[in-house]
Amino acid sequence: MKKNIEELGFQKYTYQQDVKANTRKRKNIIILSLESFERGYLSEEMSHLTPNLRALKANPEWQYLDIEENEGSKWTSGSLYTTLTGLPAFFGSEHNSLFQNLFESKIPSLFNVLKKTGTKSIYLVENASFSGTSRMLNALGVDVVIDQNILSKIEVQDKDLFEHAKSIFQNNKKTNENICLYLSTLSTHNPNGIYDVRMENVLPAQKSDIEFMASAVDFMIKDFIDFLIKENMYDNTIIYIFPDHLKHGSSKLFWYTHKKCYNFRQLVYF
Repeated sequence: MKKNIEELGFQKYTYQQDVKANTRKRKNIIILSLESFERGYLSEEMSHLTPNLRALKANPEWQYLDIEENEGSKWTSGSLYTTLTGLPAFFGSEHNSLFQNLFESKIPSLFNVLKKTGTKSIYLVENASFSGTSRMLNALGVDVVIDQNILSKIEVQDKDLFEHAKSIFQNNKKTNENICLYLSTLSTHNPNGIYDVRMENVLPAQKSDIEFMASAVDFMIKDFIDFLIKENMYDNTIIYIFPDHLKHGSSKLFWYTHKKCYNFRQLVYF
């Protein structure tokens, strides 16, 4: 592995066995990875879809950054790999098949580091078997993977994931252990979102299904943060919100969301 790292041009690299971590009590961590949630959703033209995320952007207690896609990580599982390891996911056409027979990775990951601090890592997603994601997560040291199989539902949508996330933190109040929850959404998946009729009782209709579901994700994020505040867990939690990648397929949805059209397709990071 050392030889491969050196060939990539890394001058300094911390190997897994060299990672040192303090085991004292730390804050909980929440990572919300939003499917294809480009910066255009936070524009003035789409402000009616994302009032809550725009409020976070304007909140001085939150930090906001514009970021760009990483080469080799422009799909969901590739983005996940880069987020966890800091390395580009140059898997080529194989994608995650290389993890199918792999049980352990020597590459240090976020989950490996958290494990050394005594923090339990939980990955929450609709279908963890898609694209070999669960195999990759296990190789990178995740403690628990929760998807439709664990939730015992044939169809799982983001509303179900956020509701289960609440139950995880309610149980955490009893155990008082440090946890890192990584939740990947799906509602704004191309080409036109994954529609959830249950949100019709909460939100007004929009011009398209994907715009409606973008507003639903915005609502669910605020609802989840409000839950943490109500349960007195907000101050003891660090929250990261970012998209996994740009919208795949046509970008027509965002054509008029920025005056400089060549610069409008960017990611956002909270």
